[in-house]
Amino acid sequence: MDVDAESYPTIEINLTAMIKSTRLAIDAFLKQPKLQDGPIGVIVNTTSIAGLYPAFTAPVYGASKWGNHFVSVANDRNNRIYKIDGLSSS
Repeated sequence: MDVDAESYPTIEINLTAMIKSTRLAIDAFLKQPKLQDGPIGVIVNTTSIAGLYPAFTAPVYGASKWGNHFVSVANDRNNRIYKIDGLSSS
């Protein structure tokens, strides 16, 4: 019996899908001609305060949202081609 089976959908939706869609968006941005100064695209990922202050009752959710925030920040560092913001809805 896989005791973590219920956690997989949370990780797939909140983290894996966000990483894949962010990479697809970056790839599309990089194929566009740059017409002006500044970023050629903006990606807004929805994070959660639970990623910064995890709750005992939802550790996998908190971890997936922390990962979401971390990936957004890491991809945006020192980048002048596209802009990524992590937006906390909580």
